[in-house]
Amino acid sequence: MNFFRKGIEYHKLAQAFSGLYIMVNETETKIKNPYIETPDAESDLSFLAFIARNEILDRLDEFNWDMMSPIYIPNISNGKITITFAFQQTVGRLFNLSSELGNSDVINEILDRGKRYYELEMTIPEEARKKLF
Repeated sequence: MNFFRKGIEYHKLAQAFSGLYIMVNETETKIKNPYIETPDAESDLSFLAFIARNEILDRLDEFNWDMMSPIYIPNISNGKITITFAFQQTVGRLFNLSSELGNSDVINEILDRGKRYYELEMTIPEEARKKLF
């Protein structure tokens, strides 16, 4: 595999972790704030799971990086962390939030590229999908 491509993809992985971390934080704040109604919380989590599948899990599957490899994600930590820790702070928290809402089966199906993943993919306009991925 091309060394430069692998380095670029590793950087994109760090950016994906960073972006998902911010979005999970925002969603968690909305869900846990008793003064804010969150009727769209389940659809928000589904969309975040879709992003996680495409931007994080697909890259991890394709490049088979060691989960204990160091990665720099300033939004999560000032120093280097492991991919495992970044995964726990993003995808792990996303799954925990969905469990609290009783939506974990849907999120798990999206993360596993099940039927719900493809249903969600069909609802996203082509132009938006190109910008996301």
